[in-house]
Amino acid sequence: MWTAGYRHGGEAWHVLISATTGQVVGRRPYSAWKIASLVGSVLAVVAVLIGAIVVSR
Repeated sequence: MWTAGYRHGGEAWHVLISATTGQVVGRRPYSAWKIASLVGSVLAVVAVLIGAIVVSR
């Protein structure tokens, strides 16, 4: 069993990882700007693909 504890944003976070199965138990902080940038990147790629399809017709 692996265990990790750290502080982020003034809150304590704890994670347990089973060395046998690899199962992870615990919560983790989410970064709003990283999620937003991922969504924006996916939308940009979809827009480029749609634009390429429309231009090629």
